[in-house]
Amino acid sequence: MKRLCLLACLLAASAFAADTPLRVFLRSGPKSHGPGAHDYPRFLAEWVPLLNARGARASGGDAFPTRAQLEATDVLILHAQEAGNIPAAEDRANLDAFLRRGGGLVVIHAGAVSRDPAWYRDVIGGSWRHGHTKWLEAPMHLYFTDRDHPVTQGVSNWAMDDEIYYDMEMHPSARVLAAAYTPKAIDTGGRGNREAQARAAEAVAQRKGVNIYDIQPQIWSYERQLEGAPRGYRAFVSLPGHRYENFNRPNYRALLLRGIAWAGQRANVDELCRPEELGDALRYPADGPTHPRAAAAKLEVHPEFKVGLVAAEPLINKVMNLDWDERGRLWVAETPEYPNGRRAPVTDAWKESGNLRGAKVDRAPEDRISILSDSDGDGVMDRKKVFADGLELVTSFVFHGRGVIAASAPDIWFLEDTDGDDVADRRTRLYTGLGIRDTHAVINNLRWGLDGWIYATHGYSQGDVTAGAGGRAFGPGGSGVVRFKADGSAFEQYNSKNGNTWGLETTWDGQIFWTQPTSGTVFFHSLLPESVLARGKMPGATTWKGMITNQRSFPAIEWPEQAYVQIDQVGRFTAASGCAVYEGGTWPAKWNYSYFTGEPTLNLVHHQFVRRDGTSYRTEKEAGREQTEFIRSRDLWFRPIDTRVGPDGALYVIDFYNQAVIHNDTRGPQHGPANAAVRPDRDHYFARIWRVDHREAKPLPVPALDRRDLAGLVRTIEQSPNAHVRKTAWRLAQENHGAAGARALTQINRGPIGSLPEQRHAAARAATTRAQQEAVLAEFAAATDDWIRSALVAAAVERANDYVLLALQAPQPAALAPFVAALAPALPAGQAIALVQAAANAPAAAHPVKNALLRGLAGLEAPAVVDDTTARLLQRLLAAPDTV
Repeated sequence: MKRLCLLACLLAASAFAADTPLRVFLRSGPKSHGPGAHDYPRFLAEWVPLLNARGARASGGDAFPTRAQLEATDVLILHAQEAGNIPAAEDRANLDAFLRRGGGLVVIHAGAVSRDPAWYRDVIGGSWRHGHTKWLEAPMHLYFTDRDHPVTQGVSNWAMDDEIYYDMEMHPSARVLAAAYTPKAIDTGGRGNREAQARAAEAVAQRKGVNIYDIQPQIWSYERQLEGAPRGYRAFVSLPGHRYENFNRPNYRALLLRGIAWAGQRANVDELCRPEELGDALRYPADGPTHPRAAAAKLEVHPEFKVGLVAAEPLINKVMNLDWDERGRLWVAETPEYPNGRRAPVTDAWKESGNLRGAKVDRAPEDRISILSDSDGDGVMDRKKVFADGLELVTSFVFHGRGVIAASAPDIWFLEDTDGDDVADRRTRLYTGLGIRDTHAVINNLRWGLDGWIYATHGYSQGDVTAGAGGRAFGPGGSGVVRFKADGSAFEQYNSKNGNTWGLETTWDGQIFWTQPTSGTVFFHSLLPESVLARGKMPGATTWKGMITNQRSFPAIEWPEQAYVQIDQVGRFTAASGCAVYEGGTWPAKWNYSYFTGEPTLNLVHHQFVRRDGTSYRTEKEAGREQTEFIRSRDLWFRPIDTRVGPDGALYVIDFYNQAVIHNDTRGPQHGPANAAVRPDRDHYFARIWRVDHREAKPLPVPALDRRDLAGLVRTIEQSPNAHVRKTAWRLAQENHGAAGARALTQINRGPIGSLPEQRHAAARAATTRAQQEAVLAEFAAATDDWIRSALVAAAVERANDYVLLALQAPQPAALAPFVAALAPALPAGQAIALVQAAANAPAAAHPVKNALLRGLAGLEAPAVVDDTTARLLQRLLAAPDTV
């Protein structure tokens, strides 16, 4: 019976608390600062009626409240100069009694200052300490690193002009809800980019701004139960509040009103707020993220084009990759786990926003691959079905069979839907062991090649790749381009290039283009695979050609804050991401084979025309637009990380929409478990997909392809003007029709596939007769670049002896000396005697080839034992004035 009575009393008390107005006393004081700041009288005059109008019962005064006033108070707001100076024993006793019965505290700005910091710290969770704590009055960003608290749910970061306090004396039990950068620097011990460090130090000194090394609390909550007290009390502290104008911000006003209700232990922290101060007002505040409906207005787009929103939060979160299936449906890889995944933070969780769930790492991962749909035909996606969840740091996918192959380093997965319900119910690990040390330098941007390989760009997080089921080892996979087979049977490095790499395109004629963010060169064309170059490399040759080198970038605006400036490659491209080459079939012809990439650090999308240039290509900007960009934004949060041409002929841009975009910071701040700089501003919620189309684009309906209809697939390949549609039909024919599909594809009237050096390598490998091999030598002699030369040498390796003998008798021996020198390491040591004899009998004009041959033979690991006759021939050759 006693328990029932107690329960009834508690329920009654709870109901009474919910219906009874919250009693608030506002401890104010005289104005103590310059114009617009520390205006305590105005706050008192405006907030007492505001609180009363919101259903509270508010009063206040310029002195610490009396015992009677506190007994009639549920929440005490301390907003006065050094309001924490409460020296009188009677006032402290009254405050103690107030807190013992559960009275709440809300402390604003200078109200956190006390001459007794040790005592005050224990009261409100942190205190200014004279002689130690510092201030900076300047524009600032307020970062919310704990959004699980009732006060901060749904709140976004924003920038404002106010004042930060730092080096406060904090209580370890304080729960930090929001933080800010401070001006403090650190000794990096000589590590890092010294030029960038010097630029940061100079900017901080000149602007009296903040740096990127130190993050400190600005808003916190604190809960404590005094010894012997029947219940605990709550304190909510906001160090912002210096400038009065910020109290008129709807989002900051709502935050304070929530803090008052929370400190008063109300079940509904929104009871003092108006509807227009919640929801979008918190999510999209002024000087914070822009609402998707308003974001296009901040984009400056090429005048020939128009841009429209395809999808945005809350439907999607942190999209990193997209593609369209054979039915034209848009699929996305959502990666809210980026950058840290489930790795434990290396510092206080409130400083490190790189974790989706803070320090909670013992949980299921939350990345996913989803299917989007537009139910009302307005062009904006409004429905989503999750195809595969529980992924971690998924970066990309391609379609295969009845599912997708997804990159989620250290693994590559085949996620299969076996029953046709658009949900993956079978997961097969195809490969494992891929690098994960730095999670923005992993495998990314998977694309099918027409040759049946899946290509991808890969960053510098090198791994040792093995079959997913164990056993077979494929060797290292690292920076550049990799490729693998869909059945798990082969994985190899296709192109190697130091630096991070993010963005890849395979074109309808089989070219492979890719983007590298940080090396100074942005755009690359693959000319040969590493496996070919390894067999026939000319000195200094690479497997790729780089374009757009050290070119200037032209953002719409440059941000002064050190958290958002370029660090490396300043004024050029420092984080180019994504690679699209236009073959959409609907834009005016001049736009065909245009390259598009994002530059998220600079809030822009870059464009250049791609023109054939001998063996490879060159790029050029549009005449008259050399000092601007295709798209550029005045929104700090606009972060384009990928570009794709869709089956409708439009260009799609993935906007990672994030305050922070840099991963690692070479200026030397602390880095976390995924080699990402510890920062308070990494978002895990926002995402946008933009559709960019020419104003004169021809309409192109997106077909729904039938994988069972081989004739229909062939017809689509032959008739569609859109490369994405044609490549999808090509893949479906390969996957579903076996030998019949292969025959049908070989009969399609189209040009050769692949780069010109690859084509010449394949043709030269087929040269078996003397006439054909002489033609290979003639082609080498006439070649004007080392990619063709390397391809021909690699093709000749299997018949190295035959080619050298022909070169000794060739009519252009001087031009063939490099050919023989490159081929020499492949010569069989057992043929050395015969080759020396052939050299001795060769025409005098062949001396360059003889020279190259003898040098090569001298370098063989197992030189042959020669007889006396051959030795005399060697001496004669070496003594000749034209042979070294």
